[in-house]
Amino acid sequence: EAIESNAPVVTQVLTSTQLAIQAPNVLTVPGETYPESGIRLVSSAPPLISRELCCGTHVPAAGVIGEFCVTQVKGAGGNSPLLYALTGDSAAQARELYCRAQKLAEVIDLADPDRVKDEVTAIKRALSELTGTAGAPYGEYADCLQLLISLTKKATTNKNDLALQ
Repeated sequence: EAIESNAPVVTQVLTSTQLAIQAPNVLTVPGETYPESGIRLVSSAPPLISRELCCGTHVPAAGVIGEFCVTQVKGAGGNSPLLYALTGDSAAQARELYCRAQKLAEVIDLADPDRVKDEVTAIKRALSELTGTAGAPYGEYADCLQLLISLTKKATTNKNDLALQ
């Protein structure tokens, strides 16, 4: 919603004193040490209100991000979870790979089991190159990985069934 609304993003450079006065409840990165001056406070306007120190976004408006796809989460149960996401063309590529896995699931009983396994391997490799390995898989990415696991099992079962015939 924030991306579609093209919400403006504002960056302020503050001292630690100014930060304490103007933004006492700002989101910080756990374990990060901030300098006395030159602290970048990045804020986005509604519908998604966010105020973060330098580790935040570096875009002039949310619409610049384009496609957006959360792939992994670290510390999901904590106060400050760390999100890994793809944006723009990379997010679109990931979604295309998800669709490829879903289409493979639709034709698995008609496809050669070895070709299914090869396609699953190719999709996993491409996803890994896009997303990296940090954090726990999340959302569409986690669903796709589960689907790929089930496709591999189904292909093995289909291959065994063919061998028995």
